[in-house]
Parts: sequence; structure tokens; C-alpha cells
Amino acid sequence: MADIVQPQSLFQEKYLKSNAKILVVGGAAGSSKSYVGLMRHLRWVHDPNYRGFCIRKNSTAIMKAGGLYEQAFRLYSKVFPGKIERKLKDQKLVFPSGASISFSHYENDSAENLYQGLELSSVFYDEGTHAEEHHLWWLFSRLRTEADMGVDPVTGKKIEACMWVSCNPDPDSFLFDWVSWWLYPEGHPEHGLPDPEKNGITRYLLRYGGELVWGDSYDELYQKYKRHDLPDDDDLQPRPISFQVLLGTIYDNPTLMRTNPGYKAALEALPDVERRRLLLGDWTAREANSTYFQRSWCGEEAIVEPPKSEILKTVRAYDFAGTLKSDANPSPDYTACVKMSKLKKGGYFIHEVVRKRMLFGDWESFVLENGARDGMDVDIIIPLDPGAAAKASTSLFTRAISERGYRVRTLKTSKSKLDRFRPFSSLAMNGHVQFLKGCAYDLENNIQSNNGFMYKELEAFNGLRKTGESGHDDMVDAISDATAVLAQRINIPNMATALGSVNLSNNTPFG
Repeated sequence: MADIVQPQSLFQEKYLKSNAKILVVGGAAGSSKSYVGLMRHLRWVHDPNYRGFCIRKNSTAIMKAGGLYEQAFRLYSKVFPGKIERKLKDQKLVFPSGASISFSHYENDSAENLYQGLELSSVFYDEGTHAEEHHLWWLFSRLRTEADMGVDPVTGKKIEACMWVSCNPDPDSFLFDWVSWWLYPEGHPEHGLPDPEKNGITRYLLRYGGELVWGDSYDELYQKYKRHDLPDDDDLQPRPISFQVLLGTIYDNPTLMRTNPGYKAALEALPDVERRRLLLGDWTAREANSTYFQRSWCGEEAIVEPPKSEILKTVRAYDFAGTLKSDANPSPDYTACVKMSKLKKGGYFIHEVVRKRMLFGDWESFVLENGARDGMDVDIIIPLDPGAAAKASTSLFTRAISERGYRVRTLKTSKSKLDRFRPFSSLAMNGHVQFLKGCAYDLENNIQSNNGFMYKELEAFNGLRKTGESGHDDMVDAISDATAVLAQRINIPNMATALGSVNLSNNTPFG
């Protein structure tokens, strides 16, 4: 006789019954995210055309003893005792109907070939913070099925092939941006914790111009982005995607609380940051010594720039990259620059930070545009990149910029990124750095006068190279070079007396 397999809490019931196209189940440890994630497949295994997938970044973690494959076999055998066929070579479980669930990995970009041409009825990606964002979108693009997945009782529409992602809180993961609307916002005393009034609400999104846009309803996004030259049922019309976030804790798993009462005590005994993440589900918790920058070190942002009479020296330092975003490389490095001053009283002031993706041939015009706004009394700091193509481009455009009357200094270093960043880190930690309010511009993603993305990169930097959109350190490198030049005991003489200068006070960057 089959055992009864069912959700044990309202959180688990919502997780099991969600019909969102994309569902993110995050939050604390012990909420049974993986177990119920496996259970969701049982909704559709009656159909022989159902092809479910369970995926993690590393295949070994799936197939090892006690891993996802073994857990799934035990679970499904409770419902179909003696009737689940194991196919270890194919890493697959087959049900009496002929439906199957495959267990696979997505370790790097080449793994996309595993899913090329396949029809994925559903995808369960376990431990989503280990994934690259573009890997999840590739899997999403493979969702299509001939299986009958039922009808949504709320909308009355056919349930579509879907994807659900489990994860623990991680402030440096791309998933933080995905779930942030469902958290208490910045400025709230419980910022980073799940907002119970939003938890489980379904929103909608579109990828428009390569970026995600969000709305509270399907119609809101459709009416805003629909093509008026096409009928509503045309395949080229935008189709907003339903997106739901559920954030749970150990309290949403009464079975675990009853059978293993020591588990909660173990979570409570963790160091504070891990306790906040794994017990409370705090997405902003971060080890104080795991970062070399904290926003709080720099105090309040300045409303206006310091007058020139208080400035000892100003530079704009660059970090260059020469690749555009593409399907093959969805998250290349940015070209970034920072305008920074050393003040006569000894402090350091950040006037502006800009990042943008561009080709090698666009570097010169970018530097000249910034130079026209800065004036000739702002020195331009260019890194000497060891790459052959970068060296050639640097040599050509530094001469061209110098011939325009600007003072250009090239900077070569053999130090690691972390060693280069340490002086700025120390200055910031000791209260010697101040930022101008709204000084950061992400021209690639159309973010204007918003310092949030800049602080996030600085706080995430720990000296280790990480992949994906959340792993960039281009602004870090530019700030490191600006600090290296300004912190020198002998100040570089400026060219203002001989070449004149431009008054910046009324210039508004980027229109």
C-alpha cells in the first residue's frame, strides 16, 4: 500500500501547488525546499509524455549517497512502491506511466549542449545560488511539453511547462535581485528579511531590451509593451511570465521540528551571520570580515561636491574591457571609471562612478567625453593591461588624448586585485572616504544616479574572481588605481595653469 505523501504546512502546500511559470523558493534552512521540490514532480507523472528534470550545478552532488537522486527514489517509491524503475546510467527514474525524471548538472557553459533540442516539461534547479543567471534562462528557453499538466483553477488556463528554483539567502547572488521585492526594503529595520505581506504573491516579468521589467499583473505589462501593429493573438506579442517567490523557515517544516528538535537549537547556535541567514532567512547578512568594504563605513553621502578650494588633487581612473554582451558571453567585464579627489584636509571624495560595456575602439571617445565634462585639471589614469590587444589600443588612444591637452598617466602594477584595493579599504574603514549622493551610473543597464549597484560590487569584493553578473570587480579596480595615485606623498602637478580648465559645477553627467 502506498504511503501518503503530502505537504506539512501552508508554506509547503503553496510550494507544491504553485502554477507560476517561474517559482523561487528561498529562505532559511530546514523548510524542506529540496524535498517538496522533488514532490512537485508527482503532480504530473501520470502523463507518459511528462519529462521532468532535477538539476544542480555539480552532478556528483546529485548522484552521491544521500543526494537528490537517492532522496527522489525513496520519495517516489512511497507513492509507487516497487514500481519506480532506476536507470543509473542515464541518471533517470521512470514511472509506471512512462513519465520520467532525469537528474543532471549545469556546471559550465558547455553543459548547455546537454539540453539542446530536448523538451523539458519542468525543471527543478536545486541550490540556485550556485548557478549562473544565464544558465537558468537557457533552461527556461527549453521549457516545452506535450504532457497534460492540468488547468490552473484560478485563471482557468492550461498550466504551462515551468521551472522552480530552491536557494538559501546569499546577498551576492543574482537571485537577490530576483527576490528583493518580496523582502523588507532598504531603510526598514528588518531589511533583508521576508515581508510576510508579500510572501507568496505572484508578479509578472518580461525580458525587454535584454533587461527584466516587472509588473503586478499580466495585463499591466502586456498593455505597456504590446505591439499595436499586431493582433493580440500574434506569436510576436510579448507574453509576461508569472513569477512567484516563497520564503520559508524551519517553522514551515513541523515534521522536522517534531522528529529532530535539536535541529533548531543547532541553527540558533551558529555564528550570528549564519544564524541570520539559515534560521531567519536574512538575505543581507554578511560576515563583517568577509568583505573589504561596508557602506556604513563612509557615513552619510554628500549632497554637493566640495568646492575646488578644498580639493588638493582630482583624477579619473579607468579600468577597460573590450567585449560586448552576447549569447555566448552574457556577462563580460565592464569598462569602468571613477572620478576621485584628495581633499586638503586629508579625506577622499568620490564624485562619480560610471560603467559601460564597449569595444576597444570606443575607449578613446568615452575618455574624451568624460574629459570634456571634467576639465583639463583632472588627470586621466589609464591602466597598462598585459593583453596584447589592450596594449595596442592603450598606446594609440593615450597619445591621441594627450594631444588634446589632457594629462594622461599610465599605471602598471604587479599586485593582486586585493592588495591594490587594501589602501582604499583601510581609508573607508577609518572614515576617510565620502561619496556624492547619486554619483553612480550604469550606462549599460540604464541605471542613473543610483549608488546601490556600486556599493553592492564593493561589498561583494573579497579578492576572489567570481563569475556571473554579481561577480564583477571593474569599479573596484578603477577605485584602487585612483587611490594609488592620490595617496602618493608627492602630488602630481596639474596642467590647469598652462592649459586652462573647465568649471564642473553646473555640468550634469549623462544628460
